[in-house]
Amino acid sequence: MKKLSVVLLMASLTMAGADCGAAEKKAEFVDVALILPLTGKFAETGKFMKEGVEFVVDAIRKEGGIKSLGGASIRLSYGDTASDPKSAASEAERLFSMKKPSVIIGPYSSGEAQVVGPLAESYKVPNIAVRSTTEALYPLKLKYWYQLGMPINRYGQPWSEAFYDFKKEFGIKMERIALVGDDMKVIQDLFEGVRAVIKEHGDTNKIVGDIKIDPRAPDLSSVAARVKSLSPDVQFGPVYFGSAMVYFRAQDSVGHYPPIQVMADTTASPKAWTALGKELADKMIARPGVYFSAYFHPGTPLPGVQAFVKAAKPYMEKKGFKELDIDFIMGAQAMMVVRRALEKTGSVDPNVINDFLRKVKIADSELDFIVPAFSPELGWKPTGEPLHAKWIMNQYIDGKLEVVWPKAVRTHKPIFPPSAFK
Repeated sequence: MKKLSVVLLMASLTMAGADCGAAEKKAEFVDVALILPLTGKFAETGKFMKEGVEFVVDAIRKEGGIKSLGGASIRLSYGDTASDPKSAASEAERLFSMKKPSVIIGPYSSGEAQVVGPLAESYKVPNIAVRSTTEALYPLKLKYWYQLGMPINRYGQPWSEAFYDFKKEFGIKMERIALVGDDMKVIQDLFEGVRAVIKEHGDTNKIVGDIKIDPRAPDLSSVAARVKSLSPDVQFGPVYFGSAMVYFRAQDSVGHYPPIQVMADTTASPKAWTALGKELADKMIARPGVYFSAYFHPGTPLPGVQAFVKAAKPYMEKKGFKELDIDFIMGAQAMMVVRRALEKTGSVDPNVINDFLRKVKIADSELDFIVPAFSPELGWKPTGEPLHAKWIMNQYIDGKLEVVWPKAVRTHKPIFPPSAFK
């Protein structure tokens, strides 16, 4: 715990330092509301986000509270969306009417964000929506809404951007491209981003297959055989965990191992190794040429990431968690932003805090920056969209997950099979 204290003390000093000349104000508590899916289908996500927020709140307490407010403690209140937008609306109303918080963190899903964001606007309380992907609120130009997540319009673009960068750097082959994803709007929206970048490069004619799969299908052998017949140099997908596990088995059964295959990080999670077994997982997930998009990697060479990992791992282990979960990390990042706003403004007034959030830019060289997908700085556009949002790409190399893109945060050069080259 001594290491934890030292690391977080450094973070606290970093945040408070720029305003050390400001007059301190007194407050006993700062009220921060959490509105998260604590029950329902997203309950596990909500649980980890809650833990991430509480981790930072615990650190603030250990370091003596919010210095610019005379050592004020963070007082959390909780609302359970029950993984449902209607419940999210009623819970948000309850939280606002009970005691107006300085900030509200959450919710998670896009549907929930679309109801909570406008409500927060009506109460003039800044709202940090964690991992929401919605673009539906941008046209509303809300002044109190902040999206701490990858907008759906940015989901797919980094997938293809990474491999055009690899093509330029390493000379990989991208003459035949296949898209294989669930027949669901969110997945097809992701692929719109992939297609857009391919189009920018004048390569639309190189898409030899754009295949939708049934996410409920118990067997995808016919789809895998069809994709194999297309002989793609690069295959984007599958995406969702459940259908990916079914597809991997089918892919192996037809003997198709494309030179390059790009997927979401959920397909490389420990759950995948459990679902597939080590032998098949090694073949489908850890072979050269397989890559995973992600928000985070614990080895990313950024000071905030390294300090956070050192501090958070013992905390997570004490709670009984085996690894740092992305939802824990995102909850912590949200609360770090709130902590910075409180320290810099010395105010519990939601409007003062909101004015700060409208302008804040947290560079990836700072200790408060812990999510590499928001590099080079965390901040927001007037619409509430993140200033920057781009996945990192990870790959298993010699049994270890490494960051291979973008080059600025790379921990290892990507490894390609011989078939990936011309």
